[in-house]
Amino acid sequence: MSSSNTFDMTEVSKEELPEGFIDSFSFFDNEKTGKNICCFDVSENSDIIVSFTDNSVNVYNQTLEFEYGFTFRINGTARAFWHNGYPAVYLDKSDMLAVVEPKGEIIQAYSVENSVENSKIYREIIQKSEFQNGNYFYCLEFSSIFTKLFSPNYTCLVRKELNTDIEKTVYENHNADLSLGISMTLIIAFIACVVKFGFINGIKKRRN
Repeated sequence: MSSSNTFDMTEVSKEELPEGFIDSFSFFDNEKTGKNICCFDVSENSDIIVSFTDNSVNVYNQTLEFEYGFTFRINGTARAFWHNGYPAVYLDKSDMLAVVEPKGEIIQAYSVENSVENSKIYREIIQKSEFQNGNYFYCLEFSSIFTKLFSPNYTCLVRKELNTDIEKTVYENHNADLSLGISMTLIIAFIACVVKFGFINGIKKRRN
């Protein structure tokens, strides 16, 4: 179901991937939590891949059970989606695609052509917030009004069964409100200190 199959790209050696990417690539067996979502994708057999803002990825099966995840370090942001049934990572700064064997290693690398059509496909991938696959409808949501107002990224992914009231959560960042609240508090405190400092300096100048 992924749009990655339509990319105009050329297979290259894995050694051409950005320096440090392969060495930093690793799998994990415990579900990643506490991070916001940057994109998601659903395969033809309804497996789900969720890509997070910290360059880590969770993979779920058709019954929404966590299967495995992987993480990596890269300069910039990378997005994960399905490519011919395999997880793939798009490295936006280098326009390269790394295809991953489940719980294995990077098995293929591609150089994606810099073209208008490829840019359009990439935008569709990263901006997708809704997707229908068979009898299921997937959508990205915010976990609260607070996160909807102030968070730049979605905090949960849900799956709804068509023509029923059945709705299940694939992933949710339960720490989103707390993390955002702490960040907002620090910003407000910083602004208050700046205003207070300016006010005190203004008084001193008037007295002199």
